[in-house]
Amino acid sequence: MLITALSLVAPLAGLSGPSDTLADRLDFYGDMRVRAEGNFADGNGPDRHRGRLRFRLGAKLGVSEHLSAEVRVISTSGDANNPHWDMGSGDDGFNGSDMAFDRLNLSWSCEDVYTAKVGRFGHGFASNPVYGELLWDGDVQPAGLSYKYSPKGLGLDLRLAGYVVDEFKNGADANMTGAQANWNGDLAGVGLQLSSALYSWSSMNGAAGWDDSSPQGSDMGARFRIWDSILAATVAEGENGKAVISGQYIQNTNGDEGEDTAWAVGAKYGTSKKTGAWNVFATLYDMEANAVFGPVAQDDTPVSGTGNGDGMEGVIAGVNYWPSDDLNLRVWALTSEFDDATQDRSRLRIDLNLGF
Repeated sequence: MLITALSLVAPLAGLSGPSDTLADRLDFYGDMRVRAEGNFADGNGPDRHRGRLRFRLGAKLGVSEHLSAEVRVISTSGDANNPHWDMGSGDDGFNGSDMAFDRLNLSWSCEDVYTAKVGRFGHGFASNPVYGELLWDGDVQPAGLSYKYSPKGLGLDLRLAGYVVDEFKNGADANMTGAQANWNGDLAGVGLQLSSALYSWSSMNGAAGWDDSSPQGSDMGARFRIWDSILAATVAEGENGKAVISGQYIQNTNGDEGEDTAWAVGAKYGTSKKTGAWNVFATLYDMEANAVFGPVAQDDTPVSGTGNGDGMEGVIAGVNYWPSDDLNLRVWALTSEFDDATQDRSRLRIDLNLGF
């Protein structure tokens, strides 16, 4: 599948200089995950335990000095938020996983100042450095256009995005338009990240079967124009790593029904991505029912999105360890707590991630 896709863009290779071979300009990358997961109903029903697998393989081709192409295939369950293959899934328990393209794009970049993409690609907005998926799940790969402007020497950048959510033949297409401004700098020896973004979801009624409700239960009759603000500070950095604290505030400014805000505070300490590295992290969150657009929001917590339609709060915490540069072991715990305690859930995950 990946080779077939590469063959479609291979003719573009002729745009590059004659001294460059295809092998010089082709870069493969990928990762795989083995997960053990325990889901606990906290006395409110049966517990569930399962093993899960994920595989991704991609390739980037340098077409010319400024133009590149990317293709990626991934294991899939039919849910954009969840590309994992459950052990024992299928009609007889022994079925294999389907594979699908989740990235296929062209990217134009000029001196790392201007970057534009078209196709299907990773969501390009900056996120919370402690836990960054409350608003947008990292597994969700949008399709459309994106643009980033990063003037040199200022620590500033501007990011724009226009995504097609659903091509609707009998009416206006459902879409998302967004913009984000970021500043990264230093103040009195403290490294700072300040990010502010606006996401506007349009023509959602009738899109992708979301007329009545999202998978998380949020009323799709509610309008979604979401303002997301992040402040993060690196307060200490030394031989044993760095300490980062962060705060995030989210508001659905079109949430006429109320229940439209969310916040998170967190901290992380340690190093990463080298042999012997480790870090610990924790985030405390509180999300009201219509604070985020459920179909693209996180699904890590035991009840995904913003919960069961009434909003939820909880904790996401864990530890990472790298036995080698490319191998990561993560143990983490997550909770979903509601006003009605009979709906509370908790989750424990052990992930082994191998990158290559």
